[in-house]
Amino acid sequence: MHCDLKPENFVYESKNIDSPLKAIDFGVSVFFKPGKRFNEIVGSSFYMAPEVIMKDYGPEIDIWSAGVILYILLSGCPPFTSDKNEYIIPEILYASLDFRRNPWPRVSRSAKDLVKRMLDRNIAKRLTSQQVLDHPWILQYAKRTTEVSEVPSSSVV
Repeated sequence: MHCDLKPENFVYESKNIDSPLKAIDFGVSVFFKPGKRFNEIVGSSFYMAPEVIMKDYGPEIDIWSAGVILYILLSGCPPFTSDKNEYIIPEILYASLDFRRNPWPRVSRSAKDLVKRMLDRNIAKRLTSQQVLDHPWILQYAKRTTEVSEVPSSSVV
């Protein structure tokens, strides 16, 4: 588990146009065994999953954080907007996602479905990493990428 996924923790390996994207800063990451639960507060508040706040979590927290990143990439703003920790925590725990404001009406249903399922507060319903990779929106993009570019498999990380 990375435990602190956020845009600042991703870098390109080089300045080349086809450079692989790499995750960095594994300072709070942990190895886990299936079923193991954790209770320390980790991560950055804007990307923190509700179960981290409740101090009972597992690898599903990285899906939540990736969902927040995807929300930002698709809309240009974070799903929870308070600028202070004491206000962001209740938003993470209870606020509804707003898909009515711009640009969400122009975002595909499939992309919105993926974001909603990655940001599901019910961890039993939240997508797993494999389910994210198998989601139609991801598969559509992956298919288009492989058809358009000739990126050697050895360069994919």
